[in-house]
Amino acid sequence: MVTSRRAFLKKSLLLGASLFLPPASAYSLGSRSPSPEEITKQQIALLEKKSGCPVHVMEDADLSTMSAIKIARGNLAAHIISYKPGLKTESPDYSIIFQCALALRSGQRQS
Repeated sequence: MVTSRRAFLKKSLLLGASLFLPPASAYSLGSRSPSPEEITKQQIALLEKKSGCPVHVMEDADLSTMSAIKIARGNLAAHIISYKPGLKTESPDYSIIFQCALALRSGQRQS
């Protein structure tokens, strides 16, 4: 079975986000699945709600990895998620969701 790159990305995002998001029945999206962009926005909102700190997402062409996060603490009042532009994936959504999940798990460990 041949799967398009976009379909594969969407399936990966949904699978990864399912660990951190409520079941699909909790969405007011009717019968359709949320888009990668919607899942990313939901994950960012969840991180902001759970941590009480804003999340800033930015491109960083000099990044040596796909993405990175600086978790808010001390003088850093916001979580900063950086991603490398121009990756082979169609969008940075997966990397952003991954970094949000890391921050959420980090926050659970500290609680």
